[in-house]
Amino acid sequence: MTGWSIYNNRPQLVRTVYIVVLMLVLALSSTWLVRFATITTDQNRYRDVDGKVVIKSIEEGGVSDRAGLKVGDAIVKINGNPVKGMVDANNYLVESSGGDVLEYTIERDGKILVKSIITADFGLPLYYIALVVTGLAFLLIGSWVILKRPQYPAARLFGWANIPIALALIMSMQISRFHYPDTLTILGSILRVGLWPIALSVYMHLLLYFPCRRFARPVPVPMYVLIYVLPVSVLMLSVFVLNFVFHVSGIGGLIVFALLFASVTAVQIILARNMKNTQRVEYRERSRPILAAIGFGILYTAAMSLVGRHALWQAAFFGGVAVPALLFRSIIHQRIFDLYVVIRRGSLYNALSAGFHATLLALFIAILVMLPSRDPDLPVINISGGRVEVIQLKALSEERRETFERRIFLVTGMLLAVGFWWTYRKGKRVLDRRFYRASLDYRRALSAFSKLSHSHFDRLSLAETVVKDLTALMHVKSAAFLSYSDGKLVQLADNRLSAGNEMMSLDEQDLEHLKPYLEKNSCVAVDNLPLRDRFREAGVEFLTAVLRDGEIEALLLLGEKQSETNYTREDIELLEALTTNVGDALMTMRFYDAAREKERMRKELEVARSIQLASLPAELPELPGMDIAAHSQPALEVGGDFYDFLPRYDSTTFIIGDVSGKGTSAALYLARIQGIIRTIESYQPTLWELFVRLNTQIFDHIERRSYLTMAGLRVDLLKNEVCFLRAGHLPLLHFNALSREVVLHQPAGMGVGLDHHLFGDQLEESSIFTRGGDILVLLSDGMSEAMNEKGEELGLEGISDCIAQHADSNAQEILEALFTLVGRYTGSTERHDDATAVVIKFAISHEREPRT
Repeated sequence: MTGWSIYNNRPQLVRTVYIVVLMLVLALSSTWLVRFATITTDQNRYRDVDGKVVIKSIEEGGVSDRAGLKVGDAIVKINGNPVKGMVDANNYLVESSGGDVLEYTIERDGKILVKSIITADFGLPLYYIALVVTGLAFLLIGSWVILKRPQYPAARLFGWANIPIALALIMSMQISRFHYPDTLTILGSILRVGLWPIALSVYMHLLLYFPCRRFARPVPVPMYVLIYVLPVSVLMLSVFVLNFVFHVSGIGGLIVFALLFASVTAVQIILARNMKNTQRVEYRERSRPILAAIGFGILYTAAMSLVGRHALWQAAFFGGVAVPALLFRSIIHQRIFDLYVVIRRGSLYNALSAGFHATLLALFIAILVMLPSRDPDLPVINISGGRVEVIQLKALSEERRETFERRIFLVTGMLLAVGFWWTYRKGKRVLDRRFYRASLDYRRALSAFSKLSHSHFDRLSLAETVVKDLTALMHVKSAAFLSYSDGKLVQLADNRLSAGNEMMSLDEQDLEHLKPYLEKNSCVAVDNLPLRDRFREAGVEFLTAVLRDGEIEALLLLGEKQSETNYTREDIELLEALTTNVGDALMTMRFYDAAREKERMRKELEVARSIQLASLPAELPELPGMDIAAHSQPALEVGGDFYDFLPRYDSTTFIIGDVSGKGTSAALYLARIQGIIRTIESYQPTLWELFVRLNTQIFDHIERRSYLTMAGLRVDLLKNEVCFLRAGHLPLLHFNALSREVVLHQPAGMGVGLDHHLFGDQLEESSIFTRGGDILVLLSDGMSEAMNEKGEELGLEGISDCIAQHADSNAQEILEALFTLVGRYTGSTERHDDATAVVIKFAISHEREPRT
């Protein structure tokens, strides 16, 4: 599939071409469907007996059946014209138009009868409708996949593979060329024969890459030729032999299909035998539900079709729903092509609520309808002549029995109404509670918020408590607390709030845009703010500000409510009370002794710096074919930069990272992180497993006061492979010795310690092809974000230019040139973050071949 890689970066072209072809297929299918629907014909069978056309079988519910024709009737005349044979009898139906009346003169049990057949305007067999539904279902799932992921070769193949299957199913009904000798009929006859081998070949090709790549090494080109040539050859040969040599009819189509299926199976066996040593275990595991879906649908359809003709359309409907549905479920469940479907909680609530109401109403009406039709025979209390008796209702007179029945129905109706009302209230309460539609516990929320001003003495703990209380008491999906740090509002605590895998922050310019809106009203929906797109991308629905002297001191960001409804006036009042308490808490914190805090920070920085420097490797690894240099230049404050080398007998892993936060806590956090990394590495995991296990260990065993951005580069010394992972860190800079350009490798990945479950799903591994003279550089943000006196950052572009200019030097000289560049650019400007770089240069003699 590598020959089609040109389309990987041109998704719009793929979409355009596919939509054009899809429109042509739909137009052809619609024309064929309408053409066949206008042909008035029953699926009757005739035979010639003693010069008469005798009805052998009649389609149940067809025009002949409705007219009263029966099996065994001999058709003598139609519209007064003698019937010459079976073909002649069927031609009258085929050539008639909708609403025509055909007078059939028949002979039945020695009597001559005349039956009138009124033809329908349009008519389609049920099993053909089922086949059309099946074809449309395959078109739908194929279109969804290819239009969603046109950059994936396997997704494109999946979309194209479903077109011949759908077209073959829709055009499966034959239109006689004798009655309609036009281009459409001839084209349809050709397509009906040729589409099935094409469909089988394309799907056989698809199974090499769906649900994942089947073989580790490339499939030879002759195998692709065999996949497409063999089924077509078998079709042509079988049709010729059956029609012209053996004159087989009736079951000929079944024989052809069996031969096609056998040829496809033979090619699969050849592929498996020739490449069995390289077949992926992942393919065998992930393909089971896919193959089970296809196989189960085929077997069920075949079994049902053997039961009888009336079961055939039911089986076809099952195949049209079950097989595409199972394929769709497998794609979603296994996230094939990175596709998934999210069902909105609000939509699910509305659907369940509507279904619940409809069920109750239907049940209530059904009971009211059935009650009058019942003849109750119940024991009743009868008071008569000074006697009290318990007798059966049927023992009373007709007049008194009618009176008792009315009373019984009245009481029963009232009891039913009460019972259904109680069921409605109970069910609605359960649904509201399950989907967070119940009212807020206002008193409990105010009690919790009132404790904020006197129970917290640092912003971080305050932020975590506020976020926790917001999500628990107001039932919101996500929330975040932003407070001032380094001249901008940064995210101190959050609960499932995402801003493109990065922490939310607002600079002074952003705050200037927001201030006029927040001064009027501290609680505002993001749709009314100038930065609505940015907030929407992070999942923010509502925003409330903590103001002090007209300045924004903190922001509370709220995501969508669990109930997926709008924020009410009650919610706004509660948020206003919360901002008042948060403002009081922040004011209390400002009374701390600034001098004591400054002294504490100075001592903490000294300890943290010593811990950080001690954590760096003392020696560089010596690896064949590679020249390595690394250095970390401390800033005035501790930023938590580190780098490390993890050698194995067959590979070496280069790690660079940056722990958020400053001071001793960040340094200690860094020391623990490095210890965990080395412990995990002792089990020799893959690079992806190393990162995922580290994230899991942080969530399970470390109190998360910080988060970590990290990048890893593993060089396999035996296989000549290089893979790269990035967990929220800067991209890898790759100098290509052939093109003399620097390329950025930036696979997806979020910071370590930000999310427990989404981390592994979003972490993407990138394979890199290197050759002699290539240079790989890992950096920390202290290099790219170095600022000059004007406040302008150096950026990755300046660093890339420096690498390209010194590409002919060794690794140590390149490293020194990078730090010289940073120092010259910043000049006398004070830096507040560590600058770290690892340079790897591949020797000219150390050639690498690309992986396939």
